[in-house]
Parts: sequence; structure tokens; C-alpha cells
Amino acid sequence: MADNNDSSTEAWVIGANDLLLGDFVYLHEKQEWALDLSTAQKFHEKDIAEQTLQDINVNKTDEVVGAELVPLLVHANQAIELKRLRDRLREVGPTHRADLPRESNSRINKA
Repeated sequence: MADNNDSSTEAWVIGANDLLLGDFVYLHEKQEWALDLSTAQKFHEKDIAEQTLQDINVNKTDEVVGAELVPLLVHANQAIELKRLRDRLREVGPTHRADLPRESNSRINKA
């Protein structure tokens, strides 16, 4: 967790469940889903994040479902701190552990 003395800004990313892989994935700027939270598109205005989320839900596929806003703090040193416990658990859970084997999927950007 980041130092509480530094300045931080509230932001949001959009996350969803990938049904084929069982992973929680994040939306990136090119409207691609990827596993890496640190490179996900960050929204600093909640209304823009909500509009993007609404657009995604209108155009959803059957492979990635349950898109939602994930609140976080972006610290001055660019460190990301997830605000909700469930999001922190997803990030350290077994589907995001590099030491465990995983199936590859060309739809998901591993970056």
C-alpha cells in the first residue's frame, strides 16, 4: 500500500470477467481487455467512466461479462491503490499469479 502522506487522485478503471479464462480483465485504451491493471485506461472523471461503461454494456459480447467500475487511487509516484477489498483480492488471487500455469488466449492482451 502506498504512503498516506503523498498526494493521490481518485480514478476508475473498467473491469470485467472473462468467461473463457476465468480471469478478471481490465479495459485498455484501444478498447481491448488485458490482465495488467497498471496499464489499464484510467478515468479521472466518473461521468466519463460511467458513459464508457454504459457503451461497453450496450455492445457487450458473451465472452467478457459483468463490466463494472473499479475505484482506485493514483498516487503522485503513479502507484495504484485499489480502494475495495474485493478488487485487491482479485489482483493477488490465483488467476493473476504468474507462477501458476494459464491457458493462452489471443483475445486478451497479456501486457
